[in-house]
Amino acid sequence: LNSECKIGDYPRVALNNTYIDLCIFIANYMNKPILYKVIYKIGNETTLPTNSTPSDSEPLESWWGVLSNGGNTTFPVRVLVASPSIGRVALIFELWIYDTDKRDWVYSGEWVHLYINVSVSLI
Repeated sequence: LNSECKIGDYPRVALNNTYIDLCIFIANYMNKPILYKVIYKIGNETTLPTNSTPSDSEPLESWWGVLSNGGNTTFPVRVLVASPSIGRVALIFELWIYDTDKRDWVYSGEWVHLYINVSVSLI
């Protein structure tokens, strides 16, 4: 979601090594309470996650919380756009769930990404 926590009007360009504001929406349909975390990464077309595999890009930041069954939350995030390359990059947000049986975090297969152009100048 955009900086006002609404669909659309997303940033298209960002200066390298600057922050942008977005919002994340999460809903729980797992028939039980969950402990979740959202992991932020920067990648490109070749490093996007799939429904079964997370992105192999380096995690840059994460947020976590608890949701009751049927619950949802929307929260603002400020993310650093620090890319080793200039041009089109993907801001990747993956959803991970804590598996109490495995006692470990498990990739849910859910993610979103936003393509932006990273520049050294907005001119």
